[in-house]
Amino acid sequence: MTGASETLHIKHLEFLQGVIDRMSTMSFLVKGWLVTMTTALLAVSAERGSWLVGVSALLPLIAFWGVDGFLLRQERLYRRLYDAVRRAEDDVEPLSMNATRYRSRILWPAAVGSPTLVAFYGGVALVDLVFVVLAAFAA
Repeated sequence: MTGASETLHIKHLEFLQGVIDRMSTMSFLVKGWLVTMTTALLAVSAERGSWLVGVSALLPLIAFWGVDGFLLRQERLYRRLYDAVRRAEDDVEPLSMNATRYRSRILWPAAVGSPTLVAFYGGVALVDLVFVVLAAFAA
């Protein structure tokens, strides 16, 4: 690589790393929002003794799980593009941020079903269901 093309190559990797970092940060924030919202709904459920409020906490859980799966998929797509740029594959256009070529290999259901997301959201769902059962028996 020449000096100019090497600088362009490094800048491309920096751009991609920035996107990957943002996806990771957003995933962390989504988890924080979910915990805050679920805690608030379960506190209301416990205060009112209403299992229906506890069940309603499952709706944002499902929505946030889906969004987090989307973010994880996007992060994986950009990691693939990062690897292609790192290896200096000929078919990657300089400074391209288009990761759609990897969509068929990285599917959203696989990202949603990743062990880390299943453990986190499954754990929150389990806690929610325990609260719902306790509230139902207390009523």
